[in-house]
Order: sequence, then structure tokens, then C-alpha cells
Amino acid sequence: MTNLSDLPPDVRAEIEGGGDVSSESRLAALGAALADKRTEAMNARQQSGIEETWRKCEEAYLGMDNANRHEWSSARWAKPTSLQGPLTSNLTNTQEGARSTVFVRLTARYVDAGAAKLGEILLPIDDKAFSIKPTPIPELVAKKDDMTQVMINGQPAERDARPEEMQAMQQSQDGAPPAGAPVPGVPRTVKHLAKEQMEQAEDAAKKSEKRIYDWMVESRYPMQMRKVIFDAARIGVGVVKSPYPDEQKAQALRKTPNGVELSIVKKIQPSTTWVDPWNIYPDPACGENIQDGDYIFECDMISERKLRKLKGLPGYLADQIDKVILEGPDKINIREGGKPEDGKNKHQYMIWYYHGTLTREEMACACAHPVPENQEQVYALLTMVNDTVIRATFNPLESSGRHPYHAVPWQRRPGQWAGVGVAEQCDMPQRGVNASVRSMFNNAGVSSGGQIVFNRGSVTPADNSYVITPNKLWYWNPDGSSGDDVNKVFAVFQFPNTTAQLMQIIEFNFRIAEESTSIPLISQGQSGPTTPETYGATQLQNNNANQLLRNIGYQFDDYITEPVVQMHYEWLLLDPSVPDDEKGDYEINAHGSIALVERAIQDQTILQLGAMVMNPAF
Repeated sequence: MTNLSDLPPDVRAEIEGGGDVSSESRLAALGAALADKRTEAMNARQQSGIEETWRKCEEAYLGMDNANRHEWSSARWAKPTSLQGPLTSNLTNTQEGARSTVFVRLTARYVDAGAAKLGEILLPIDDKAFSIKPTPIPELVAKKDDMTQVMINGQPAERDARPEEMQAMQQSQDGAPPAGAPVPGVPRTVKHLAKEQMEQAEDAAKKSEKRIYDWMVESRYPMQMRKVIFDAARIGVGVVKSPYPDEQKAQALRKTPNGVELSIVKKIQPSTTWVDPWNIYPDPACGENIQDGDYIFECDMISERKLRKLKGLPGYLADQIDKVILEGPDKINIREGGKPEDGKNKHQYMIWYYHGTLTREEMACACAHPVPENQEQVYALLTMVNDTVIRATFNPLESSGRHPYHAVPWQRRPGQWAGVGVAEQCDMPQRGVNASVRSMFNNAGVSSGGQIVFNRGSVTPADNSYVITPNKLWYWNPDGSSGDDVNKVFAVFQFPNTTAQLMQIIEFNFRIAEESTSIPLISQGQSGPTTPETYGATQLQNNNANQLLRNIGYQFDDYITEPVVQMHYEWLLLDPSVPDDEKGDYEINAHGSIALVERAIQDQTILQLGAMVMNPAF
């Protein structure tokens, strides 16, 4: 909410003086207040140090550090993060000598392995990570054994006999009833009535489960989640936006007397999309869960052409958009310390999406729809360009007002919504491998050739050139100091090669990488010094690796699966286009990610037991 003290002085003076503040002034005040909140959220994220951690993680995944940064000077996705970024030059061909800048992409190997393994388990093609069932009603549960006949207007109620009941009655009688005889009725008991109600509730729950799953499939939920998993493994956190209103087009062909007719139906339904964590600025008070904050800002880029097209859409303020276009895209520059690809197109406008709470007066000045008089606070979705509000609407989940953003950490970081990723876990072994490999290459270059020392006055090259070439002829000019021994004026020294010693350090760092990330080489389909040679040791190593998968599976349930399905269910209840027979009081079992992890682990165990069942001893 915006306090009176947050407003510009001229607007505050008019309000305090009882003057009539124009709608344009109120919109300007609202935009200024939101801009202050945006600055607060941006400063808090930058001061937390998480942006520097993300930058290091992304550079480690790409294979870039200060030694080889000059090699990435033409790469748009890997530029320094700000105008004051650490752009350094290499020492090659300088007086200090040529140095190796090789970068062993150890981090990328473990990030890709962890993300691929988790994505394969959590996103199977033949299953979903949630289920819906009706909430048990105590009254119906108590009546499931009550055989009392139901009375309607003082008359005993009956129902049509089921096929199995008809067959039982025919067997108890002498032959089948004559043709055209009325079907005998069966007394309608309290038990049967309760069973019918429970069956109807179960059928409605299955329909709602299918509809929610269809929504996810149409928005390509698995594809979006694979991006989230990759972000979580790379920089420590992945963000998904779900559910949010999106327009979907459905096509259908039907035969008519005039031929085949193609019909296209447009509908608004909940959708899911991946969001770059660099573009998310949550409330600094959110703690470890961005859902606990009062607001969230999302940043994106938009061209002037797309911005003009927004004027024709419902809810957008055309005069505010014209004002933004007159200001131009360079009114604010707030991403100097942000993502490495910032500034790639200076002709784009920066568009902001705000999800949070507004007062009724603030919402009324920006929203075309009426605001209920009994609501002092409303859950709003605002769109801003520069510092100007161009659209305001109500949160589709008006009953709870929950944000559509969900962030899942790879590993929990106490007090922070962004966790610890594989790249950060692999930081020390990555630097160790780079240093060792570079030293090994530098040593190989030095030890591959001899160091020649000679007395210039006592030795003369036959071609008058002191460049070392094969089969070169030298003239020895003996003098009194060297006597008859040429070794006193010309000698070659060989530096020792330390490749074997440095390889031990490299292998040590590879082992540390396995232990730091809990992703052993055997789980990557490769063998190494730590690969076990016995079945028991293999089982122990697999169990240790599966502990990480179980933990991340729990986190995906807690941070994404459960809240996303819960919010889709809330959408289903509020959507008037959903039939009433799909709505009810349901229990959502959203702990499917860990079940999928356990199923994958059991599949591995079954394969290992397959060879044992062929042995008669078992």
C-alpha cells in the first residue's frame, strides 16, 4: 500500500487541502510509489550478494574466468555484468611470458548431469505428480453401513435394480418374469444413498483432476519445468509462473451440408511458463519463500511496436502508453549490476509486472472495473513501463491473492529464497582443476624444450643467427678461460616435467567435485577412481546419490507442485466456464515428485534383482 507520505509533494498538498486530485495525478503518484518499491526490492537483492553468486555460477558453467575473459569479448551472452565489470587481458606475448588460459568445464558436466537426472525422474511421460480425491464427509462415512430405508413424503423410496440384483432375483424365482412386466424395485437405503453421493464426488474429483492436468499439458508444463530444473542446478534457484491467465486457441473440424468447416475458439485459461530468476525481484521481507512477501516485481523487455499494440487490448490505458512512448526507452537505467546480457538492445522498453496489494483508492484510479466498496485492500496485477502505470487488473485468484511465482532452490540457503546450486557447490574443485591443468600445460611448455646457456664471445653461429634450429652449425672460438672444454661455454639445461604430480592434484579435485555435489561419476554413466568394484559398494554409492534426489523431490513438492496444483484448483472453483459438476470439496495429494523419485529408485533395484531370481537358491 502507498502511504500519504510516499506521494509527491504537490499531490499530497492537494489531498491534505481537500482539493480534487485528477486521475492523471493519482496515476503519477501510484507509479512513483511503485517505483520506490521496485528500487527497494532491487537494492535488497543486489546487497544480499546473490547476484554476484549467480554471475560466478553462470561464468563457471560457460567456462569463463578472469584468465580467459578476453576470449569472450565478442559473446553477447557473456559480457561483463556492468560498465565497471572485471574485464582483464591475458599475459600472452607479454614480457611475463605466455600462460595457459584453458578452462576445464567441470561445472557444466555436473550441472548437466544433475539437471538431466532430476528432469528424467520428476517429469515422466506416463505419469503426473498429483492426484485429487473427494474430502471424506463424516456423515456419509457414518452411514455407509446403515440399511434403513429412505422415506420420501412418508412413502418408502425405491430404486431400479442393478443387473446383478436382477440376476439374483431371477435365480431365486422360478424362471424369468414375463415379457413387458415392470422391473422390480429395490428399497433405497441410507447406505445406498450415501454410496451414490460418494461415487458422484469421486467422479467429480476425477473430472477436476483431468481438467487441471489438461491445463498443464496445453501450457507444456514439462518443457517449462525442465528449464526451471536447469536454472536450479546452475545458479541455485528456478522460477516458474503458474497459473496466470493466457489466451489459448483451439481448432476443430466439423462436417456441414456445405462441406468441412474449420472453427477456431479462443479462451482464457491458466497457463505455466518459465521465468528467468534474473528478472524476479521479490519483497525483501519474503525470507526463504517468495510467496511470503507482500509483492513481487517481474521485469521483461518490449519493443515499441508491441507496446503500441497494447493500446487496443482491454484494460490498457492508451494515454499512458502514449506518454511512455514520448519519454522513450532510456528514461531509466536500472540494470547495470544485473544479468550479463543486459544492454543488448537499447531500443527496447523495460516493462514491469507488479503482483501485490493496493488500496481501493489506488486501484480505482488505474482500473476500469469497479472496485467493491467493502474492500479496503485489493489483490492487484499492475503493468508498468518506465515509471508509468499502463494497466491494472484484479488478481484472478481473488479469494487468496497468492502470487503466481514459485521459486525452488536446489539446496536450501538459510534466510534466502535463492538456494545453493551445483555450480556453487563445485566452485572449489573447479578452481582447483583449472589451476592444476594450467600449471601442467605451462610446465609442459617449459619442459618440452631445453634452456641454452653459452658464452657469446666464444660461440658463433655459422649462419650468423642465434635462433635455435635443427642441425645448426656453431663455431667454437676457444679462449683462455674455457680451455679445451666446450661445455664451459655452451650447455643445455632441461627443466623437470611435473605432469604426474599435477595429475594427482587434478584427480583429487575431481573426487572433491563428486563429494561436493553428491553426483558420483557412476550416476553419470562413467567410471573413475571412485567407482566401486563390488555389488555392495555400488548399492551404498547409489543410496548416497539417491539421498540428494529424495531431498530435491521433497523441495519440488513443497515449493512448486503443491502450491501450483492448489492454485489451479482455486482457479477451477472461481472459473465460471468450468461446469459445476467438477467443483467440490477435494483433497489434493501433491506429493508426487518424491513418489516418482522412489519409483525410479525401485526400478533400479528391480533390475539388479533380476539377475538374482534366475538362481535357484533364491
